[in-house]
Amino acid sequence: MDTAVAGLDHALVGVADLEAARAGWSRLGFTVTPRGRHTGWGTANYCIMFPYDYIELLGIVDPEQFTNNLDRFLAERGEGLLSLSFATSDIEESARRLSGNGVEHGGPKDLSRALELPEGPVQPAFRLLHPVPEASPAFPAFLCQHLTPELVWQPQWTSHENAATAVRRVQVACQHPGEAAPAYAAIFGEENLQMADGRALLTCGTCEILLEPAEMPGTREGLAGLSLLSADLRRTEACLRHNGVTCSLDDAGVHVPASEANGVALSFVSH
Repeated sequence: MDTAVAGLDHALVGVADLEAARAGWSRLGFTVTPRGRHTGWGTANYCIMFPYDYIELLGIVDPEQFTNNLDRFLAERGEGLLSLSFATSDIEESARRLSGNGVEHGGPKDLSRALELPEGPVQPAFRLLHPVPEASPAFPAFLCQHLTPELVWQPQWTSHENAATAVRRVQVACQHPGEAAPAYAAIFGEENLQMADGRALLTCGTCEILLEPAEMPGTREGLAGLSLLSADLRRTEACLRHNGVTCSLDDAGVHVPASEANGVALSFVSH
């Protein structure tokens, strides 16, 4: 089956106070980009760039304009992981492949944002493709092609005090992983789906997406946490503790509770 995506492009985090989120993720040891303002929308962002993927902190700066349902998300669910964006270098071809695999979508759409650099604003541009919700039943998702990657991936933004280098895994709480997982074959290919012990593992380039049963009472279904690859876990822990961030260490890595990261449970891992 044709694979419509190359890997994870970015994970979006919905935040109630964008400037507070910028300060909070800086405290976590991340280099945060200048602010970007979406053209014609009421939203803006700060991004945390890694060499091949990134995290987007998304907030509302003008509630009178289009917010793409971020206001509803924050009202109903609170801060946290909002959706995942998958990478493609040719969104028209990805659209054809999805259609060929039986996935409906509205066709590619254009988006740009004004990135507020010290020397003056620049205009990164993108093309987005939104499959119907049934194609991604466990979490919201869309595809993204960068038309101006050189404006987004600037070398000074991809190095972080906490040694993070990539999004390694996304954790998803799902009522019935076995029922949700098969839909993703149309996006990732059947060879990239694995089921074991009631859990589903989706391989997306170098990133994994883990669907786990939402078994604990009160567990909120949907996107829950990120595991980030660290080049040096001792450096990661030292950075977090120096900045006064609550964290714990075990054989799996360094862990930061969701309360420290706008509703996103963070883990730093070595592989």
